[in-house]
Amino acid sequence: MLNHPDHMPKLINEVGAACKKLGFFQVINHGIPCWVIKDALDSPEEFFNLPSDKKMCFASTDVREPVRYGTSFVEG
Repeated sequence: MLNHPDHMPKLINEVGAACKKLGFFQVINHGIPCWVIKDALDSPEEFFNLPSDKKMCFASTDVREPVRYGTSFVEG
């Protein structure tokens, strides 16, 4: 149970161990509807399937933009 303070130390250790050993973890039984998760996973695919000129409308080098297309890597 994620929202119970007594479980936090164990939870932190388990998440940390999963990240070190596997590189990721999955949260289940969180109550987020399946359609929300599906939409969240489908949206990037739909975006990257757009023509370049449509994607470039979101191009920005400002990492503080709420929605942007680009990279935060410094070139050069």
